[in-house]
Amino acid sequence: MRLAPLGEHAQIVLVRAPTPADAAQVNYLRAYRDVRCNGARTRGLSIGPEDAGDKSLEVEGAQRVFLFGTAERWAPRDATGAPGVVDLVGNRCEYLVSFITEPSHTYRVSEEAGEAGCRISVLDEQTSHAPPDLAEHDSALCNELGRKRESPPPRPQACRQDVPRGATDHVASLARCS
Repeated sequence: MRLAPLGEHAQIVLVRAPTPADAAQVNYLRAYRDVRCNGARTRGLSIGPEDAGDKSLEVEGAQRVFLFGTAERWAPRDATGAPGVVDLVGNRCEYLVSFITEPSHTYRVSEEAGEAGCRISVLDEQTSHAPPDLAEHDSALCNELGRKRESPPPRPQACRQDVPRGATDHVASLARCS
């Protein structure tokens, strides 16, 4: 629901995905200004099973916006599984798309992570069509989740000149410099 006219802004709406009664889908969406998702970003959106409806955010009009999103579908384990434990079913989807927003337009973004595969849809409410310049990009360019999971480079081992030979056989952290 919009409280005031959008004016020079556009609105991005993340649509709550329909899911089977025995599953839940979680969707995340973030808007950026460049393909590498660097710099300032608008606030992100997430929709989970506890959310009753769609969520929206405002972005600048007449600007290219890059939308990075993920979708995951989860379901409770069968009767033999542990209570309260859920499993990933279907797919874990990740995508990066971009388009130039039109001022005062509203764009509805739908994500699906079903067993048949991943699907992303962006529709301009004013035209009932996808933006004419909608482009798909390699999500690895913007994969902030992956960047967080990368392990840091190994730290160089410290060494000491004063460690007697053979001490490193018992205490590996006392590496002797060669």
